[in-house]
Amino acid sequence: MNNLLTDTRVEKQRLPHLDALRALAVTIVVLFHLKVPGFSAGYLGVDLFFMLSGFLMTWTMLRDKAQFGRFRVRAFYARRIQRIVPSLVLTILMTLVIAYLMMSPAHLIDTARQAQAALFFYSNIFSTIKLVTLPQKVR
Repeated sequence: MNNLLTDTRVEKQRLPHLDALRALAVTIVVLFHLKVPGFSAGYLGVDLFFMLSGFLMTWTMLRDKAQFGRFRVRAFYARRIQRIVPSLVLTILMTLVIAYLMMSPAHLIDTARQAQAALFFYSNIFSTIKLVTLPQKVR
């Protein structure tokens, strides 16, 4: 494990055996959403993704500490932003273009609000607030 943590070559930074687990997780989720008989536990694919994410984040932190003597929080988040934000922005823009072409104005406004929530990483809060209804005034 020490060699994996201290080796800075790009080809050693990838853990190929985890790609098989990712593929398995994707397959489980897709088959669940396609309602294929026998795949009623699609949540297990999501759980597997969370498990892999936790492992990879820990592995990245340990590798950073082994190479630099400490975990570099700013560098960690800078790498995450560089990986996530470009794809996120492209996906949001494509979604808004398609929504503009296909949706009614009322749905388009809601989609734009959801896009804003996604862009600034508060989608879960936004969705929760939309689901919560305040109780009727007691008479």
